[in-house]
Amino acid sequence: MMAADLVVVGRIATLAGDGGLGFVEALAIGGGRVLAAGHLAEIDSLSGASTRRVDLAPDEVAVPGLTDSHLHLAEASLDDDKVDLTAAATLGDALDRIALVHASLAPGAWLEGHGWESDRWGGWPTAADLARVAPGRPAAIWAHDHHSLWTSETGLEAARIDSATPDPPGGVIRRDDAGRPTGVLHETAARLVTGRVPPITADELERSIPRLAGRLLALGVVAAHDPGQLSLQDGLGPAYEAYRRLANAGRLAIRVHAAIRPEQLDAAIGAGIRSGDPLGDPEGRARVGWLKLFADGTLGSRTAALLEPIVPEPGRPLPTGTERGVYMTEPAALAAFAERA
Repeated sequence: MMAADLVVVGRIATLAGDGGLGFVEALAIGGGRVLAAGHLAEIDSLSGASTRRVDLAPDEVAVPGLTDSHLHLAEASLDDDKVDLTAAATLGDALDRIALVHASLAPGAWLEGHGWESDRWGGWPTAADLARVAPGRPAAIWAHDHHSLWTSETGLEAARIDSATPDPPGGVIRRDDAGRPTGVLHETAARLVTGRVPPITADELERSIPRLAGRLLALGVVAAHDPGQLSLQDGLGPAYEAYRRLANAGRLAIRVHAAIRPEQLDAAIGAGIRSGDPLGDPEGRARVGWLKLFADGTLGSRTAALLEPIVPEPGRPLPTGTERGVYMTEPAALAAFAERA
């Protein structure tokens, strides 16, 4: 067996235990792979003159690399340039953050972001809210679960959404009591607006993905399953091309298993791509991994089909009026709920 490049000694967790984790005294690594894990005497025999040794402190533990099973890696890599509302405790806090970003953008540029949550704010944001702090600004801001989009009056106008616009298949346009769009779009309805946002390019992603991948690697995340872009794209989309370029250039720090969305199937079949095929380098740092399909929505965005109504937070009433259609989307469930209400 080849001499180890690195030997790690201390409390090392493996997945070899009968009940999950198992622990060994030492680990030998060579050529980018684990050569052996076990007792220190066994591992020491693999050391050579150039072997580097790391002794863990008593309060440290080494764990196997983590794979994130649902990470929109390509799109998340661009989040540094967007407004982040994850820590915005109230709508007012969010609007203050949005106002700062609005002031920094060129006229006509889209204000993009993510991270808001209606439960956290005690209600749904509206286009009118955005008009107060970012007048005339087209906006597309994803909810924390990326199943709802908050847009502005200018965004609604760009997408030609008004009271007469029907809900698209698989989507809901949130409306007020008079039937006017309020500025929140659920599920596929979000695409009416995101289709108007300037598309991401492979060049942008090629620059941004390595930055995020490096940060993930520092946290112990060595691979990710990317469910794909949140909006429609032509062909396979720019993320596939970016992953291919980075893998070929040896610049993809973590392994990526990229999903195929239903709208990409024809392009994938036309390109002769099969599940598991490498994207770029034959080592397979990036691969076509799986097909993502939607069978239902989410509780957070009130798009899940439920047999019984839910109260999202103690003290908040059951939904009434126009909210019924997005709490429970199955017609039979809606009818049953209407009878109770």
